Amino acid sequence: MRKFSNLSAIAILVFSIFLVSLVPGPIVFGESHGDPDVILVPVNYGSSDQVVTLLNKSGEELDLSGFRIRAGSGNAFEFPSDERTVLKPFGIIRVHSGPDAEEEYSGEKDFYWTSESIWDETNNPRLIDPEGKVISELDLSTTGEVDLLAGCLTRNQVKMYGLVTCPHCQSQKDEFGNSVRYVNYVECSENRRTCIDAGIRSVPAWVFENSNRHKVGLKSLERLSSLAGCSYSE
Repeated sequence: MRKFSNLSAIAILVFSIFLVSLVPGPIVFGESHGDPDVILVPVNYGSSDQVVTLLNKSGEELDLSGFRIRAGSGNAFEFPSDERTVLKPFGIIRVHSGPDAEEEYSGEKDFYWTSESIWDETNNPRLIDPEGKVISELDLSTTGEVDLLAGCLTRNQVKMYGLVTCPHCQSQKDEFGNSVRYVNYVECSENRRTCIDAGIRSVPAWVFENSNRHKVGLKSLERLSSLAGCSYSE
């Protein structure tokens, strides 16, 4: 078990000062540095209920009306033009396909596409906007175990909250390597109200929305996998 008692105390102190200093005002969003606000996260293509998950990495609502998810084979799912396709800040939308996908999915978080199994290692999903621009694309042939774990965490409504000044937060990100881009991460220095509303008192914090659980501190990938009901092996 890792022990970072001094660093933990510093991180908690910094976060406490941050909360105390909170005053009403507009949220200041960070620059995207060219990254899209909505991305696709790795697909559980080995399942009979295959799920393509869209993740909103910004603190603003995003309207996905008219957006399409297209498979390399030419199949496409188009989001309807109604309120169900508004992707909430740091929210997800899941699109299901395969023999075990449920046709009664009504939207908001879950949409039904088809009973066919669409995805495999040779069929790459792309998210396309109404003007035909590719916003996000996955190469399933290069998807690794940590990619799949990060995708599972996000698909299962698990969020990580942190601060750029928190050493433990950076260490937690480092556990994922490049796969951290698929983690639903909320930077509290840029999204203070979101963190306050989520009840965050110290960071790094993991919130498991399906079970309404909070876990604070640096977690191993194996532990996160167990907590979220995901499969993971090094």
